[in-house]
Amino acid sequence: MRITPLMPNLYINPPKAPTFQSIIRDVRDSNGNIKNSNSTCFYSKDIDWKNFSDYLFRKYQKNDKVNVFSFGCSDGSEPMSLAILLDTHNRYEARKFFPIIAKDNDEFILNRLRSSNVRAYFSDIDKIVEFSDNHLGRYFIIKPQLPENESMIIHPTYELNNRIRYINSDVRKSVNALPSKDTVLMIRNIVPYLGNEAKQEEFINTVTSKLKENCVVVIGDLEEDLGIGQKLEDAGFVPTEIDHVYETKSLSGQV
Repeated sequence: MRITPLMPNLYINPPKAPTFQSIIRDVRDSNGNIKNSNSTCFYSKDIDWKNFSDYLFRKYQKNDKVNVFSFGCSDGSEPMSLAILLDTHNRYEARKFFPIIAKDNDEFILNRLRSSNVRAYFSDIDKIVEFSDNHLGRYFIIKPQLPENESMIIHPTYELNNRIRYINSDVRKSVNALPSKDTVLMIRNIVPYLGNEAKQEEFINTVTSKLKENCVVVIGDLEEDLGIGQKLEDAGFVPTEIDHVYETKSLSGQV
């Protein structure tokens, strides 16, 4: 199995800058055939984001600190989506969730994300406006663009960047350092990219062995297709009312 580096999604003719909805990564078999292909965007449809935010605030209402990890963060659209949503929900209480630790093993895209302007399609902008309660300017500096353009240049503000810490890391190794308590782990649509089935199994087994008390795991459509949700349940995790979101049982055995 071979995993390609992050590359432009040529199907939508992206510009040279890192672009939400324009970054794609393929998983190919030994013959070069594509087994999985996944691109990134803000507020992807495989999770009910607003209900997820409500759930996190309810679950951790008594906590002073919650450890939040976004594994395989790619262009940063996932951790930024979550950071904006939490911050918009309750700016004061949201501080317990920050900084979100966002990890990926592609240093090129992380460096571009840390230091460069980003081109966003209007569909992304519309989602940010919706989920930020019309506070786009709080989280992004908008650069001038021509009326005929299909996208615009945006730059994450200090306020948004301060809520996320981007780290170059092989998540197959850093999973071993996950805190066992009060941890939210997002591993959405990344498991197929971790290697063969044995390596995927090893990764999930490590996740379930590390996360013990008051923890949440969020997976994506790809993981559900691979049966990862069932593996989490077999290991003692409980599905929540939100699709793709699983939690550890309480110490009393009640959800």
